[in-house]
Amino acid sequence: MENIILWALDIGFGLLLMTWGVFTTFQKWGIEKQQRFKAIAIYWIFVLLLTALIKQVMVAMVIAAILVAFVFPIEIHSWRALDAWGLWLIVGVAFVLGTNTKAEFIMRIISILILLGAFVLIRQVFTRKFYSRFGQVGMLSILFVCGAIFLCSQAGEKSIAYWLNIGLILLSIVGFAYVSMKKKSNAKPLLLFDLDGTLIDSQPLVFETFRQVFATLKPGYPLSDEELYSFFGPTLETTFLRYFPEDEVESVIEVYQQINRKLHATYLKEMPYALETIAALDEQGYVLGIVSNKRHAVVELGLEQSKLKPYMRAVYGKEDQPACKPKPDGLIHAAKQMGYKLDEVLYFGDNAADIQAAKGTAFYSVGYTLDTVQKQSLLNAKPCAFIDDLRKIKDLLKEDRIWIDKSIW
Repeated sequence: MENIILWALDIGFGLLLMTWGVFTTFQKWGIEKQQRFKAIAIYWIFVLLLTALIKQVMVAMVIAAILVAFVFPIEIHSWRALDAWGLWLIVGVAFVLGTNTKAEFIMRIISILILLGAFVLIRQVFTRKFYSRFGQVGMLSILFVCGAIFLCSQAGEKSIAYWLNIGLILLSIVGFAYVSMKKKSNAKPLLLFDLDGTLIDSQPLVFETFRQVFATLKPGYPLSDEELYSFFGPTLETTFLRYFPEDEVESVIEVYQQINRKLHATYLKEMPYALETIAALDEQGYVLGIVSNKRHAVVELGLEQSKLKPYMRAVYGKEDQPACKPKPDGLIHAAKQMGYKLDEVLYFGDNAADIQAAKGTAFYSVGYTLDTVQKQSLLNAKPCAFIDDLRKIKDLLKEDRIWIDKSIW
């Protein structure tokens, strides 16, 4: 009875440590509390059901981590979600491994510490060297765990797990030394930009367009400033679904587009120093692109009027992306189409949806806005950097670093 209680405590502690780690990692990425709790709850349900089915807790933990990363909808890329589950899985399983042996308590502690040491070193090596491939860290962690489970189940001796962990440490040290000796690539990163509020000042244009749309289609409905600001970031479909029946949304968007095009010449202008900064970056050899939630034709119109179009190597509007911000799919698609690895990209945006999309793919995010109302929500999204002058981009790019969002760790 005592052994059963100790086994249950170890299992529970391992699961709690793992889920706490995943929970805090998701929190760093800006995932809402409700989504974090749902993900953890679904994971525990999977573990309990699989344990009852296959009678093996560690295997259940591994399978559940893979399932919840891909099944549970969350505002980050599924492979990146697997990174979080996989990395913390190896910590949780370290405690569970100790329950499958009759070794002395001190040997269990040593084994756990060794496994944790290997985990830290492996994490450092593969996040620095191979993070451009999604899920690399998580999948490697899961493979190592599966290997440990298999060997322990075959031998039934703690010494096997012990020497396996020693091997993982040696592998990690060799890999870490190799990566440390490698010189950082001097290749210039890809620079992707949001358009509205980042390179062009479209706020007066957007506000006036919405006012005229509502005056035409929903007369007598006064739009508050809070509502107008909330229209920045989401797609037009998402916005208009709040006010019109679903079967009317497309026709409402068409009215919006017609009014918006007429008002471009009057209300649209570039953000301060946008043209000179973009021209300078192009001259320095940086590849530039646009990823916007607006329709492609409207994005092109804004770029032409602001004279920014000649400098953009690629332009991705709403219909050019698998999914729009705050989902990261559009940024991933743009980077791959433009021939860049996923750890060689900076994304510049003016609202929380931009930063959330960048964090969902671990891109280095830069927040920029001159709007005092939007600034706080932008900062709350925790961009990797914040600038209040586009000319500071040139200073930011002088930093010698790997361009990924390190808040993942």
